[in-house]
Amino acid sequence: MSETRIMKEIEEMYNDPPDNVTAGPINDNDIYHWIATIEGPEDTEYKNGVFLLDIQIPKEYPFKPPKCKFKTKIYHPNINKDNGEICLNILKPDQWNPNLSISNVLLSIMTLLTIPNFKSPLNGEARDLYNQSESEYKTRVREWVKNYSGSENIK
Repeated sequence: MSETRIMKEIEEMYNDPPDNVTAGPINDNDIYHWIATIEGPEDTEYKNGVFLLDIQIPKEYPFKPPKCKFKTKIYHPNINKDNGEICLNILKPDQWNPNLSISNVLLSIMTLLTIPNFKSPLNGEARDLYNQSESEYKTRVREWVKNYSGSENIK
């Protein structure tokens, strides 16, 4: 069942991808390992950034959520700055909904870039900086975007 569902999602991603997102298997031999890019949303400090994500789809998909991590360094309260782990409710096994797709997940991650959840930080430093000085926080985000997430940094 998972292979049929994943093949359908691959076709949908190629034929009708969400705006500012690309995603698909890394190679033709493994439909369970994807790579994705997300362009930073225009109305955020992440604009002009291109972010690479690694997506591991479990064999039990869609009944278990994919594991998504940023490969591009990013300064965000809900993303671990060292390993790219993402704190997003829909990716938690007890909150995952099998009706969600990889496309839905990527759109939710884009929304997280627009609206961080400061109550559930993986990067407490980013949350604390935001609470102390929103302008310094935004400056730090822009510095990281400039240093790590330009299209020239995508490998």
